[in-house]
Amino acid sequence: MPGSPYTPALSTPRRIACFCVALLTGPASTFANALVTTNVTSLAGEMGVFVAQASLLPAIYVAMNATANLTLVKARAQFGIPLVLNGLLIAYVLAGLLQLVAPTYAASVMIRGVDGLTAAVLITITTLYLMQALPGKYRPLALLIGVSLPQLGTPLARLVPVDLLAAHAWRGLHLIELGVGLTLLSVLNLVRLPPTERTRSFERLDLVAIALFVPGALLISAVLAEGRILWWTDTPWLGWVLAIAAPFVAAGFLLEHRRARPLLDFRWLRGPDLVRFILVAAVVRLALAEQTYGSVGLLTAGGLTNDQLRTQRE
Repeated sequence: MPGSPYTPALSTPRRIACFCVALLTGPASTFANALVTTNVTSLAGEMGVFVAQASLLPAIYVAMNATANLTLVKARAQFGIPLVLNGLLIAYVLAGLLQLVAPTYAASVMIRGVDGLTAAVLITITTLYLMQALPGKYRPLALLIGVSLPQLGTPLARLVPVDLLAAHAWRGLHLIELGVGLTLLSVLNLVRLPPTERTRSFERLDLVAIALFVPGALLISAVLAEGRILWWTDTPWLGWVLAIAAPFVAAGFLLEHRRARPLLDFRWLRGPDLVRFILVAAVVRLALAEQTYGSVGLLTAGGLTNDQLRTQRE
């Protein structure tokens, strides 16, 4: 299908190379944002903002990541995987350079947004590389492994010593983000996917749908991020933000429901098989979230940092 690579018979070394690339792109897709999320409290002081403002950085990442696939599917079909992937990675590297040269709050907002877009395409790329690496009868496992590998980003981020990240005004964190982007750009161009079939996909109404869904997702993500930090009754703007987000999302749903070729096909999403899949995925996601926000969140709230959450050897 347009936007997906062919699956030719590859040699064994080539399959191994594709599998190694997937092992890199999967955790790397979430690793950089996890570095920020696990150290957001300390980063707030360095950027000269309150913790509530710094907590908006992961929210921007989530919002851009959640809405990215609305456009990336059609972008891959119309422009091909290499152009979309390299374009996003180059934008991520440039944002990393900006953050390194001028580590301001605005630069952090920019790189988190670009990181959310890049992570969405990297998760898909991980699955596509696994499909190239695995034999035909095992290719359904590519989806399972491809969804699981990005979950390693947060545990790996907690293994990085705080001293390494915080050195020279958190320059270490900026260098790691830049290094991740340059490494991915090099490796993905060294071991490329087979060519893809391209076709014209975008329509004018796609821009209208994007203009409705992206602001709505940003506003909802901001409320979800700030709602656990700010007290609802003392922060009326949280309610106003939700009230503003509702018309955006509702208009987007109504527009997509009436289109012949929508970005988001709700008729397909209502199918019984897919509903069961969504419920199972939600349960699994809640179980995985407990590992991050349950015990680890409790220990982090008690003042423990990355150095105390791992075994140290002298």
